Amino acid sequence: MPSRYRVILNGQILAGHDPAEVRAALARSFRIADAQLDLLFSHRRIMIKRDASAEEAERLARLIRALGMDATVESTAPPPEQAPAPTPAPEPTSAPASAPEPKAAAPRPASEELFSLAPPAPPSTARETAVDPSADNVTCPQCGEIQPRRTLCRHCGLDMPRYHRAQAALQAEPPPTAQPSQHARPEPEREVKAETAEPGESAPLLSLSFSGRLPRMAYLGGSLFGTGAALSLIALGLSSGIKGLGTLAMLALLIYTFRIAALRLHDTGRSGWMSLLMLVPLLGQIFALALLLIPGDELENDYGETPEAGGGKAALMGLALIALALTLSYKAIERDPVAAREALLGMGWGQRARPAPKAVEAPPPPAETEPQTPRYAYENQVALYSASDCDSCAAMRRWLQSQDIHFVEHAIDANPAAAAALREKLSRAGIDGQIRLPVLEVNGEMIANDPEISEVQKHLKMK
Repeated sequence: MPSRYRVILNGQILAGHDPAEVRAALARSFRIADAQLDLLFSHRRIMIKRDASAEEAERLARLIRALGMDATVESTAPPPEQAPAPTPAPEPTSAPASAPEPKAAAPRPASEELFSLAPPAPPSTARETAVDPSADNVTCPQCGEIQPRRTLCRHCGLDMPRYHRAQAALQAEPPPTAQPSQHARPEPEREVKAETAEPGESAPLLSLSFSGRLPRMAYLGGSLFGTGAALSLIALGLSSGIKGLGTLAMLALLIYTFRIAALRLHDTGRSGWMSLLMLVPLLGQIFALALLLIPGDELENDYGETPEAGGGKAALMGLALIALALTLSYKAIERDPVAAREALLGMGWGQRARPAPKAVEAPPPPAETEPQTPRYAYENQVALYSASDCDSCAAMRRWLQSQDIHFVEHAIDANPAAAAALREKLSRAGIDGQIRLPVLEVNGEMIANDPEISEVQKHLKMK
């Protein structure tokens, strides 16, 4: 027959733990009432598990030590030099004069302390006379305090009627044998639940539900996956010219970020509404980083069971999506920088240039007394494609005006139609690759990549 074990508490707090925090942790983890907590901290031997296997007893002891209180595992087999004998019957308490002597200084057996924490046994009419209802005073069988008749001892918090019924039930049982588990009382449901709590499934990463818990590694993997998916959609929008993809990606990433942050908060026992802090500038970034560092609850909380660790696959997939998005974006910008800039401006990224007139005709030159040399023909057809933040474009504009050359200017950063016309003309002229502004069209000839003045003069007609 395999040995059976019991778990004993003696009220000792482990080094490095605050008693108030340990008390709160025990109350939260096992849902213990204040009177029972007072008994746990009374420095008496208290049995909280009387019949368990070695693995179950050691697991429960480790859990209690993690909360900050010392726990001891003992075998339930009786010592070889002592023969098992029935527990002596308690002294009758029919009259206050026959109350037992106070025994606060002597340690009580762990089996007696067990029933002060366990639920009451079914009432028995044959044992209800353990406490004399006619007496005016009652003596606590645990600490010896004499007090007016009441249910809970005013000194140690013991439930005295329940204690007497438990002792009477022990007297009615046969003497203990080699199988102590035959007389073991059923454990409270909360204790069994704490001992047998196994990790459950974490909330799915791809879902619209805000219910469940998400551990730290899964939160990291979900963050990388969401970022990679959003960047991939933006890169696809740059390549295809579909502006709506970037907007859709940013909206989906915002909702997904709030969802995984709420699930991570659930794992720590906090409300998911705290994820709205991520909307605050700077504080939101610090808050998101803190969610990676705050550990989750070890036991089941109001938001579900303890989730099992995971999220590594999602993190790797997110990194792969980010690398793919960067590659697609680089190729799109290298192929057509003008179109890529327009797409980013359409998504709200970058600084939009100030609007400029679609076509600007140079004013007629003022009358001069001395002729300028050289003189260019008035019928020259000149178009200047520029941008508002381009210094070379401004220099070319000043030279054309100084030479009395009539020209039409198109600001491609403010006029999408002009930008599209420029790309078409460059394609027909066989000019591709990265283009630098300004670009001039002189008498039907395209001159690109910020040409020199001498190159422009070759295509102008003289008088």
